[in-house]
Amino acid sequence: MKKSNFIINFAAFIVAFFICFTSCKKDSNPEPEPTPKTMMLPSEIVFDDNYGKLVIKFIYDRDNQIVNLNRYFSGYEIEFDSIIGTYVYNNFSQLTEIKWVAEGKSKTTQIDRYTYSGNFVTFTHQNGNHEPYPTAKYELQDGKMIKEFYRDDREHRTFSYDALGNITKVTELNFYNGIEDHEIISYDNKRGVFSGVNKPNWLWWRFIDHPLWFQTVNNPSKIEFIYDDSERNSTTIYEYLEYNSNDYPTKIRVNGKGEIEIKYIEAKELFLVD
Repeated sequence: MKKSNFIINFAAFIVAFFICFTSCKKDSNPEPEPTPKTMMLPSEIVFDDNYGKLVIKFIYDRDNQIVNLNRYFSGYEIEFDSIIGTYVYNNFSQLTEIKWVAEGKSKTTQIDRYTYSGNFVTFTHQNGNHEPYPTAKYELQDGKMIKEFYRDDREHRTFSYDALGNITKVTELNFYNGIEDHEIISYDNKRGVFSGVNKPNWLWWRFIDHPLWFQTVNNPSKIEFIYDDSERNSTTIYEYLEYNSNDYPTKIRVNGKGEIEIKYIEAKELFLVD
């Protein structure tokens, strides 16, 4: 081998070795590993609209499903001061019944029942000792509610989703004139208040007695209500004022007025994520 070739080859070896050494050696100042985020469940939600307060408290089972939901009202002129819901599940973790006991100026017991057949869930309501009656039926696709039918199987609402699974549009059909009304929902990129709760989305899409509608994956930032009569159009704006260390909102302002404060507990290990 000629001396010049030897020098060239040796130089190339040194360069290659140096590149490998500098690229493969452990970084003395590595980037810190991101802190894993813990799934959380709301344990208490307080709504204050300057007229009164609504306090909702949640109790969960080992599968992060709601077993008790208690609502307490103060400052409002209403018939019931408290409403307590007890949730019942079958052996497949499907919600089959919610028993509501309301107390205040009077007392009543109501029962919501859910039955399953193929891709449909039927919702039946019973008030006191009266006969139960069908209220709605939901058509599911991949676990998501895509249509809601009224008690006599007339199509009532359809639902559209984004890639993450948030409900982005609700179309409501008027039975009598065939006119459609719409709700268009925008979201933030943070964890939804109820995203850790093990729940079907057909149950939660419009949770009674609070403004945290459409709580699925993320949190709604704006809901536009669009009617055939434009004078009735309105918009609900959500401002997320504070978050906890796991990126769940703890303080929310609605339409610049009423405020919502939220406390959380950790979900069971089944729902811990990176």
